[in-house]
Amino acid sequence: MTAQITEVHGRPAVITLTGRLDQTTDWQLCKVVADCMARDLPFVVLDLASLDFCDEAGLHALSGAAAGTKVIGGTVHLAAPAANPADR
Repeated sequence: MTAQITEVHGRPAVITLTGRLDQTTDWQLCKVVADCMARDLPFVVLDLASLDFCDEAGLHALSGAAAGTKVIGGTVHLAAPAANPADR
């Protein structure tokens, strides 16, 4: 999985996820969300349009991202999730 942050002043950070979000890549999502929080970007949009697969570990990472930003008053929103990424 790759994760790219797009930051526009005064707007939520957009993190575009590409590839597979699973037990071997979930740490990458945790790291990039932590990077956003360290840069004082607590409002995050996760663009999932190019995410090919998401397993239970990936769902746990998504949930952890939301919980982490909530602690500092932020939010995570999902954009363009596939209808059923586990079937891809």
